[in-house]
Amino acid sequence: MPNKPELVETKVRLLSEQSEELHRLSLHLTAEELKKMKGLADYKMFDVIIVHQGFENCTFEVIGDEEIIGDRISTCKEIIIVPKGQSDSVDFASLISEVETPGQPYDWFNQLPEDQRRRRLRYEEAGLLSCCLGNECDQCSIVFLTLGFGKGEIEIAERDYRSKASPFNTATQLFCKWIERNGSNATFASLIDHFILFEKINPRFFDWGKIKTIITNAVKK
Repeated sequence: MPNKPELVETKVRLLSEQSEELHRLSLHLTAEELKKMKGLADYKMFDVIIVHQGFENCTFEVIGDEEIIGDRISTCKEIIIVPKGQSDSVDFASLISEVETPGQPYDWFNQLPEDQRRRRLRYEEAGLLSCCLGNECDQCSIVFLTLGFGKGEIEIAERDYRSKASPFNTATQLFCKWIERNGSNATFASLIDHFILFEKINPRFFDWGKIKTIITNAVKK
């Protein structure tokens, strides 16, 4: 399994100055160090807020000064630094939606009606989606680890495919098991939510054009 990157490109917004910049931040950075890096001499008068992006809405997590930001910056939408005492008066959800960056390869998905996004996957769709992953074996394994599979389960699926014990490739087997395991929660929205988090760390791993074709054709049936 590849090592985690030491630096992650992250958007940091300083609300008091209405400014935002991209920074390559260390996973070991604390909130206090981030505020000092932004030149805030009176840094104790500011809160650091991590913005987590979901399909339905954003969630906001306040980080203490001594707390390490850590893996949050690998998957967060952005970081906002706001003066203490003003957090309750800021409409963060509106703020984020106003500056939504267009052009993400998965933007089309959130435009689908909710009932279509939340429809349960069919097994034939799982097989088609298996063709939308990159060719790197290690990266494919990480995708399924994030979907809740253990390393042993992934290795068994790989072995079954190589030995022809299963006619289905590794990804198809695991997607089908994911459907079985999650029941009514095995929806397009749930799966794509995981894909987007992975995309932020490994851009262009998924073939989003194929994924769009599969899902939009599926919801027409």
